[in-house]
Amino acid sequence: MTAIGTVADIDTHWHGEEVEAEVNRNLARGLKAAAIFLTGRVKESLSVPAPRVRVALPGRPEFYAATAPNTPGAPARKLSGRLRQTITYEVKEGLTESAARVGTNLVYSRAVELGYRFPRPRLVQVWYGSTQENLRGRRIRVKGIPPHPYLTYSLAKNQAALGRIIEGAV
Repeated sequence: MTAIGTVADIDTHWHGEEVEAEVNRNLARGLKAAAIFLTGRVKESLSVPAPRVRVALPGRPEFYAATAPNTPGAPARKLSGRLRQTITYEVKEGLTESAARVGTNLVYSRAVELGYRFPRPRLVQVWYGSTQENLRGRRIRVKGIPPHPYLTYSLAKNQAALGRIIEGAV
């Protein structure tokens, strides 16, 4: 029997670093795709319009007022659309780690997501009516703002899809 070659004749190379770098690049690509997907789902959850009227008071700029309260615990409803417009994502890609963040930089977004308890009760103007003509305002005392989680709601609702997106990239 004739030997074709010996183990010593086979040229072997370790490509561990290159494989690891390729996996990390693919993971970052998957995280970016997942962040883009989640950004869309968050904006979708914030797209349910609140019943509203445009209010024009003498000496003040016009504004929108909701004519019905939000459902406690449900995602916030759209009044002006400012929160929805500012939802964005960020991906940080490193050599060994990658991370993605979805959110906004609006000051009031944290209070919308988590709720807010005032240090002491405040008087707040509440508007009732379906048109400018029959709009009535009333001041009520409130202790805080109930949470309307739009980020955690969207993340929990789409967790399986996000996992599939990331797994598909790697």
